[in-house]
Amino acid sequence: MVIFRIVEKVSVAVLAKATRLVDALAARSGEPVALAVLAAEAAMPLGTAGRLLRDLVVLGWADQDGRRSGYRLGPRARSLGLAQRHRVRFFAAARPLLADLTERLRAPVGVACLRGVRRCILHEWHPAGVERQPVLEEHDDLWQTSTGRILVAFLPAPERRALLAQVPLPAPDDWPGIDRHEDLVQELGWIRRRGLATRPAPRQGNASAAVRVPDGDGGWLAVGFYVPPGQLDQARVGLLQETGRILAERLAS
Repeated sequence: MVIFRIVEKVSVAVLAKATRLVDALAARSGEPVALAVLAAEAAMPLGTAGRLLRDLVVLGWADQDGRRSGYRLGPRARSLGLAQRHRVRFFAAARPLLADLTERLRAPVGVACLRGVRRCILHEWHPAGVERQPVLEEHDDLWQTSTGRILVAFLPAPERRALLAQVPLPAPDDWPGIDRHEDLVQELGWIRRRGLATRPAPRQGNASAAVRVPDGDGGWLAVGFYVPPGQLDQARVGLLQETGRILAERLAS
């Protein structure tokens, strides 16, 4: 019994320290925070903070773009935001519209956001009324998807430059014609002006299109669909754009 109480006290102490670190990350609105800063704010030794943060990254409560970079709030913690008022409002407005869009397109439709340099799928609709809620499903496929491209294109300029400094150029099969950083910047600018990202099907895989939509709280999400090669036509793209406009109007009212 004595041993059990000692272990219990140690476990609570560790959880308390981890909670202080998560609280410190949450207060920074997604900005990377240095280990030393977090350790000071959480009032613990640097080594202890480092060990706990490594565990928090593995568990998804914290995130780190590289071994020497700062820490930010992780996907598991951010997914809890789906229960916040603006997420409830967004999905209340989006669910009937995007379920209907799925049936009209006869193709899967998804909602995605950026988490660091990764594309995160928040929700998907499939024909025949199938829904998926993969709120922790992250992918390193910014350039291979239309939702990834439009999310990057509409980042504020400083954030976009910082992201482009961290990720490599698209592979030739992922985005033909992007041979230099300047080419990528130019194409992202074209996507911003057009308000639409499209990706013809590569040798293997699907074609896709995406638009950005408000998230109901001053930010933006991406809505897109994908179809087999040869089925990305203007009619389907037009349906996506019209649905995006209707959704934006509903969220603004």
